[in-house]
Amino acid sequence: MKTLEKSITALTKLHVEMQVPATFFIVGKTLKMGKNILRRLKEHEDLFDIQQHTFSHLPLKTINPKSDLAAVTNDYDVIAPSISKIRSEIKKTSELLLDLLDVECKGIRGPWGYYQGLLGRPQVLEILSENGIEFSSTYLRNKDDFFPVPLSVQPFFYTDEGFPKILEIPAQDWIDCVWRTVNGWGRNKAFASHISSVIKKLSRDTIWGTCFHDWSVISNDPELDIMRSMFEKASEMKIKINSYGRYYQERN
Repeated sequence: MKTLEKSITALTKLHVEMQVPATFFIVGKTLKMGKNILRRLKEHEDLFDIQQHTFSHLPLKTINPKSDLAAVTNDYDVIAPSISKIRSEIKKTSELLLDLLDVECKGIRGPWGYYQGLLGRPQVLEILSENGIEFSSTYLRNKDDFFPVPLSVQPFFYTDEGFPKILEIPAQDWIDCVWRTVNGWGRNKAFASHISSVIKKLSRDTIWGTCFHDWSVISNDPELDIMRSMFEKASEMKIKINSYGRYYQERN
């Protein structure tokens, strides 16, 4: 819990200072253990929305990367559990968010991330719908079931799957901890430069969904210099930063 307390304290301070919104996708097990720490996020509901990441970080879709780089991240043959187990994971976490934080869960980030999100998984989308989840962020991998996801992949509704009200908000480019694993932990200047290069590619109508893990951020950049520089670059380029929840509300 020390890492969680450090990360939530630092992230809250920076986001409040710079008035930058964010979404925290929380694993149910972490919520049970760290509820008193995570309750601090509720003090800034104008900036933060809190959503779920399943109860025990189980995948919603099987992953089998075709990239040789997957050997570095060791995510071969990550098998999705049964539909009944997925239903339990999602339902339990939504109930915990309501009971412990008084948060009505509307969004989910899929653990590990998947190529094309939940396309081809109508049973999982049905579970999301049953639990009142209106947006997902599960499209985090490219056609090789690895990274990065191109910026050309943009938010879409699961209309063809029969769920036209569920919005997929992809997280493109690299997940922070995967970039670090592939390119080297501790290479903060290189990572900051990479983020800046992505921001420069954004057009007025391009949505870039980011994915940062609290433990990765606080262990490698405790002063949050990379995140601060990202916010400053976005401000300089007049790029609006939004939370996933607020983006869904505006889009819907």
